Amino acid sequence: MDILSIVGSLASLWGAWYAWNQAKKSELAANLVVKIKSQLIHHRDIENLSQLEPLSKKSITKMRKYAVQSINELSGLSPQVDADYVQEYINEVYALSDFFPDNKSENLYKKVNSLIQNFVNTNQDQELKELGNEIHNELVAFSLVFNKIRKTYQSKTE
Repeated sequence: MDILSIVGSLASLWGAWYAWNQAKKSELAANLVVKIKSQLIHHRDIENLSQLEPLSKKSITKMRKYAVQSINELSGLSPQVDADYVQEYINEVYALSDFFPDNKSENLYKKVNSLIQNFVNTNQDQELKELGNEIHNELVAFSLVFNKIRKTYQSKTE
């Protein structure tokens, strides 16, 4: 009977150790899952932000000509087409507003959207140049914010 008690106690101790060991493995696996989930979310965020970069560059390029060309050189330009690129960009920025602090994306959207409406509806070259220049300046100013945020996200993956 004593031998049976000793064997039972040893089996019980081994069972407890085995259960504890399995619990530790499960905890490590759960922590790994949380870490992988976090990395996937972070990479998705970087991907979302990366989609803005070509739109930003294209929009700034489209509006730059209104900032640097003389009024006489504006004939032949297509403000509606150029404004469409900018509108697409600010729509995407607004959709990703969670990434930008202090309502920066909302402010950009409100300001540039209003400027675009005036930009496409004007018939005066001087006003077209002034509005195009103002839109260009707003986009360039926001690109600093965008680049800072993009670099912050990218630095977290290195």
